[in-house]
Amino acid sequence: MNAALAISIVVAGALSLLAPLRGAPLQDAPQPPAAPAAAAAAEEGDTPLMVEMEKIEQAEQFLRRSIGDAAQDAESLKQVAIAQQAILASKLMAPKMVTNVPEADRPKFLAEYRKSMASLLIEFTHLEQALLDGDRAAAKLAYKKLHAMEETGHNDFTDGG
Repeated sequence: MNAALAISIVVAGALSLLAPLRGAPLQDAPQPPAAPAAAAAAEEGDTPLMVEMEKIEQAEQFLRRSIGDAAQDAESLKQVAIAQQAILASKLMAPKMVTNVPEADRPKFLAEYRKSMASLLIEFTHLEQALLDGDRAAAKLAYKKLHAMEETGHNDFTDGG
């Protein structure tokens, strides 16, 4: 089975699991239980979305240092999984910036945000595959794409950019 077909099957399976949520308001989506660090951050005024984004950021910081080292692949794969879980939770939430978007434009804004998060999830899956294959060049390329996506996402979906 080629990689593109495998990715399509995985994405289709994930989408079928999310089908019951289609049409549900983003703000009412169920949230996974918060980790102790996440709960502490939430108490300090961070939104649930900010807590999930911090998990993604921490995973990316670790991966930046570990991608080239095969001895760290097991921990790198754990960090990829943490980021993927945070992305799944995040894509069902609405960024605070949505309140600054005119009411008529909000559905489009939220759809673009969700598509952005889905693309991020796909790229983390590419990174996971590269790590599992031991392909350092592909892992480094996937990480570079992730970093660029982070910049774009912050510019598009946060007030501060």
